[in-house]
Amino acid sequence: MHRMQSLKVLLRTGLFAGLLVSLFPATSFAAIIGFDSGIQLNDAKPFDTAQPIANPYDSQLIYGKLEGAAPFDIYKFTADKDGEQTFSLLAVEPPTKPDVSGYPILFFVDPTTATRLLSVGLPLPDSRYHYSGVTIPEVDRYTNEPLVGQQYKVLNEQTIELAKGTTYYLVVAPRNTSLITRYAIHLGEDQVWDAASLFKNFGSWWRVQTGVYSGTSGFTLNLATGLIVLSLLGFSLLSGVTLMQELVAWSANRNKASGFLLIKMQPVVRIIQWFSLLIWMVSSWFYMSRFTGWIGVPFVLSIVAVAIFILTLVGTLWLSPRIEKLEVTTREATIPVALRKRWFVYSLITLVLYAGMYAMMAILATRTVGL
Repeated sequence: MHRMQSLKVLLRTGLFAGLLVSLFPATSFAAIIGFDSGIQLNDAKPFDTAQPIANPYDSQLIYGKLEGAAPFDIYKFTADKDGEQTFSLLAVEPPTKPDVSGYPILFFVDPTTATRLLSVGLPLPDSRYHYSGVTIPEVDRYTNEPLVGQQYKVLNEQTIELAKGTTYYLVVAPRNTSLITRYAIHLGEDQVWDAASLFKNFGSWWRVQTGVYSGTSGFTLNLATGLIVLSLLGFSLLSGVTLMQELVAWSANRNKASGFLLIKMQPVVRIIQWFSLLIWMVSSWFYMSRFTGWIGVPFVLSIVAVAIFILTLVGTLWLSPRIEKLEVTTREATIPVALRKRWFVYSLITLVLYAGMYAMMAILATRTVGL
């Protein structure tokens, strides 16, 4: 009987593993992450240096920046079958900016008569081709990629009928000198970043987080990324040392060795707390004042941050000195009951506030764009 049950478990595990193996390649190759090449255009023949797009019917995200003296990016692909594909231009910037006059615009270059003719100011591939503007949404629309923690503003979006064997071009062009230069071209309508693509393209994930496109250094952080990374490091250090102290304090109720450790660690904990608190609050203040504003989640986060500051002040001026003055023997100390009760209340408030802060920062991270 025992063998039969074991055999059933093994069969179920094998079937489940086989299902995962069969699904994983499909998910890992269905989504493609790309970046613009950073190659400057040839003014006379700009389409000769167009960056190729493979598998145009797959879901893809191509990240880029408009840079250089000729701030145009050109991509090309050849349809391998007849069919429809959706093309979108996304703004990789905070969605709080309502004015689209500074955003780039997407043009579709094709040899058909299915799209309206426009002029962009660049020479065409040949006399068969013409420019057409990709449709601008009538109402503000956003799309999310949760695994990169970004929300994109949809600038242009249109589903276009493609003909087999025909070569098409996509042109990202500046509009009103495009003070906002970062963009993403989305092929398809599905989310591109999934768990498989994250593990497979971790280097690409890092480039997206740091805004590193066009051959710049992967270790170069822009201001927004530097501030948020500094803020997260500061809060991680602050919460880590604080929660470690609370665990020791709770253990000190029954363990005299933990009581001894709690007393001895007070000076070091205070120094680390205030150092990390300073880093976290200053970097967060600059980040929110520069990139997110103070309405909504940042406002609640600020209230919780002030409460944590007050709580740390109470611990430093009131509880910590009382703990530090207790008598200790060789690696043992007893915490008085009255002081333990006060610390118990302090610990509960600490856990609630830090849990709230983690929740607020997680929500802010999912809404953060343009790191």
